[in-house]
Amino acid sequence: MKREPVRLSPDARQLACEVMVEALRFKGVKVAAIAIGATHYHILAQFKDHDPRRLVGIAKKRSARALSEANITEPGGVWAVRSRALPINDQAHARTARAYILRHQSQGAAIFPQRPPRP
Repeated sequence: MKREPVRLSPDARQLACEVMVEALRFKGVKVAAIAIGATHYHILAQFKDHDPRRLVGIAKKRSARALSEANITEPGGVWAVRSRALPINDQAHARTARAYILRHQSQGAAIFPQRPPRP
């Protein structure tokens, strides 16, 4: 049976963001930026083993568990299966991707690193 789509509240987004950052850093990933929106996420990070799908899967699992343990979502998962990783070609591409991710704060996303919202 398929589950109804999950929409994360602002508090849920913040918790998911914090847990994802923690899980990725624990695995040695250099996290440059994360945005967690109501229905999706973006991550910019450097994966030393070039296996982002596995490590993002671990971070998604940990964040989903934290959300269900906090009684924010029902047990059984929050995120879609798998993820799509795109390579960053150079420093200019990295800066553009980071700015794109952090701009999601203006749409209500929880972001890492934290920065004050623009007026």
